[in-house]
Amino acid sequence: MFYSTFYSYASKSTIGTIPAGLFDSIDTSSATDLSNMFLTTFCYSAYSSTVGTIPAGLFDSIDTSSATNLSHMFFGTFGNYAYSSTVGNIPAGLFDAIDTSDASDLSDMFSGTFDHYAYSSTVGTIPAGLFDSIDIATQLTKQTIQDQRAVCNES
Repeated sequence: MFYSTFYSYASKSTIGTIPAGLFDSIDTSSATDLSNMFLTTFCYSAYSSTVGTIPAGLFDSIDTSSATNLSHMFFGTFGNYAYSSTVGNIPAGLFDAIDTSDASDLSDMFSGTFDHYAYSSTVGTIPAGLFDSIDIATQLTKQTIQDQRAVCNES
């Protein structure tokens, strides 16, 4: 959906800003497949920026309660974002609104999400509990059942 939308946006700018509420008008409440939704969305954006900020609540309006496929949803989303920034803080609660309880595919959901984010930073903060809201119990139960079926079918 937003695959590489802002890829290299303001890459040579000294200040790069992602506005708070950027996705507030997107209605995903009945979507079942949100795979690749934010894949590399901000990759290389504000690359030369000395200040790169990810706004708190950026994904708060994204309703994933009906989603069954969230694979690659945040794959590389902030890869190389604000690469030259001297401060790299990831806001607490960034993924709190993401409901994975009905998802059957979470493969690579967060792969490379912050790859090289604020790479040059002298101060970087990853908040405790960043992924606490991500429910993988349902996913693990479904995978265990699939694994057990595969074993039974091999017999």
